[in-house]
Amino acid sequence: MIKVMLVNLKLFSVLVGLLLSTLLYSQDSLATSFSKNDLEKLIKTGNKGKPVKSLAELLPLLPDELLSSFTFVFDSRSPFKDSITTDKPRVILFSPDTRFILTF
Repeated sequence: MIKVMLVNLKLFSVLVGLLLSTLLYSQDSLATSFSKNDLEKLIKTGNKGKPVKSLAELLPLLPDELLSSFTFVFDSRSPFKDSITTDKPRVILFSPDTRFILTF
């Protein structure tokens, strides 16, 4: 009985540790996550003080946190489905906490 209680206590402490580390990570990522306001600022003045006029100009200016979290979509039911091909998939960029998503 005592062995079972000790195993359960260890398991509980591991779960609490995981929960706390998840909460701490979430708070850090919320503080530094790229946002809609950041994108708007970047578009308005990101190109050496001038507005960004194209996706080709914008992509190199995006932070690594967005450029490292992405997926490609090769099939869709969206209104843009006819423009999605295997050669030109839709790109979905997202922040590590997935609170910000950018598609093109």
